[in-house]
Amino acid sequence: ELIILKSLLAIGVPPIDVLNSWAGPSGGIQDFLIGSGAIEVKTTISPASFPAKISSLEQLDTSLIQPLFIAGVRLSLGESGMSLPEMANSLRPLLTADGIAASIYENRLIQAGLLEAHTSGYVRKFSHTNTVFFAVKDGFPRLTHENVPIEIGRANYELDLALIVEHSTALVDAV
Repeated sequence: ELIILKSLLAIGVPPIDVLNSWAGPSGGIQDFLIGSGAIEVKTTISPASFPAKISSLEQLDTSLIQPLFIAGVRLSLGESGMSLPEMANSLRPLLTADGIAASIYENRLIQAGLLEAHTSGYVRKFSHTNTVFFAVKDGFPRLTHENVPIEIGRANYELDLALIVEHSTALVDAV
């Protein structure tokens, strides 16, 4: 989510708008609620496949929210990368010009469980390899209440984003 937060800032979305849209830390169904739509962020360190865990039948349901996009963030492990706390710290300078944005950012980090007292426990370092975006619309592979038997009330499943090509798009299409 921090990679997408940084990407939204990089394309010129005002910090306060980015932070107000960041719903992931507070338990939102999708990670970013932008306008009438949403972006769901999935991350992997897998070099070939892209296993994305879908946590509910609602997460990719466009009858509940649209437009809906998935951001697939691929990371690699290595000493040249950054730990999660280092990535969070790298975003602070982008937000300090606006005291309200900085305060919201700190609140979201706390909600996400990234507490200063625990930062020494984050030893793995990640480098951002690439990000792909997918528009979730008709024909996109997904399970929703609409396409599973009524007897199935809840489900979580894994979707391989590496096998999806026809729905790819760009971040600017999602904002």
